[in-house]
Amino acid sequence: MSSKENEALQKTSSIFSKIFSLANDAVFLVDKKGKITLWNAAAEKMFGYTSAEMMGEEIENFFSYSAGENNPIKNIGILSGELKDNIVPFSFTIKNGLKIFIEASFSVIEGIDEYRMMVVVRNISHLMKIKDELHNEKMKFINAFENAPFGIILINKNGEFEYINNKFRELFGYTIDELPDGKTWFRKAFPNPEYRHEIILTWLNSSIDEKSGKKDSRILTVTCKDKTEKIINFIPVRINEGEFVVSCEDMTELKKSEYKLLRFANYDMLTGLPNRRSLELALRITIDKAKKSERRGNLSALLFLDIDDFKEINHSFGHNTGDEVLIAVGKLLSKSLRTGDSAFRFEGDEFAILFRGISMAEARLAAERLQNIINQHNFVFDYTKNNLTIGIGLIQINGKIDFATLLSLVVRTTHKAKALGRNCIAVY
Repeated sequence: MSSKENEALQKTSSIFSKIFSLANDAVFLVDKKGKITLWNAAAEKMFGYTSAEMMGEEIENFFSYSAGENNPIKNIGILSGELKDNIVPFSFTIKNGLKIFIEASFSVIEGIDEYRMMVVVRNISHLMKIKDELHNEKMKFINAFENAPFGIILINKNGEFEYINNKFRELFGYTIDELPDGKTWFRKAFPNPEYRHEIILTWLNSSIDEKSGKKDSRILTVTCKDKTEKIINFIPVRINEGEFVVSCEDMTELKKSEYKLLRFANYDMLTGLPNRRSLELALRITIDKAKKSERRGNLSALLFLDIDDFKEINHSFGHNTGDEVLIAVGKLLSKSLRTGDSAFRFEGDEFAILFRGISMAEARLAAERLQNIINQHNFVFDYTKNNLTIGIGLIQINGKIDFATLLSLVVRTTHKAKALGRNCIAVY
């Protein structure tokens, strides 16, 4: 090597040394024998070892001894110059005995014989502390909800199920191993392809714009592992890093109770027919439709019927027999109606029929047909066959009369029919 080349090399080495000594990051250089040849001030501050203590120290001994591990340096091929990964995390015990976490970046230096490799080290203890804190918070969350009275799912940003609690396993019968991800869950919980497709689309579309912490309740019918179905209220909440926490509340019994209450409010418990409340609602809708147009399709008719001498049946044969008569009449009416028409139990022995899309002439014929069906039916009173007669009132629904007046008029018309004698029909 010429004197000029040697001078240039020394100058370059001097520049390297100066730059590294002023660097904010811990930096040290290692020669081709694996010995430390430069140890900057930031490295002294980070590790507690002075430059004098570290000069000539073999990097393998330094890292393997301090980290308490089986020589991680060899595992990444540092001394051979064939680095498998040039950024490596280590746990490290510094001179004063404290353990820190570092991230070391290894780079081979070409063209300078004195140096073989440069190592830049950053203290990532604070990052590891944050990571540990997040993990601890997650564990607190898991411990808090393990025995919660509702199911819990924790879904990561890749759609994988990271955690399900005891209640979830109890509700659906699945373990975390059986539900590795959302796709598997959707396939098992919603076996009907059309229903599953609808739910997935709804879930994805509503999840796109969800902000962190936003709640959006979704009540779905879920098929469990044992093939039973449950009505579940799902509340997904987006948390940090794209994760979701989903709570699952079993609404099956509540929905059954709601259904029973709805039936109780809108249906007659004896005959199973819609009750007076349902009739009033249906009349409001039918009247509004008739108001829009007087075309034939929008005209309807209301039939009101009263069983002749029903009080005598109760008096002579008892109320149980009277109830059986009412049930039988309700069934006869339901079976004899056109599609789209509806039968109602008004009260006592009074029933109503709502004929939709019908003229009065047609309604009169329909009334006569229903009357004949009831007249010809054999009702059993105390082991004997008997026939019934009924009084019928009819009124057209044309949208010009409100529902309260309409009911009043049809009842009066029925009373008029009853006054004419047994088994009569009167038209308003």
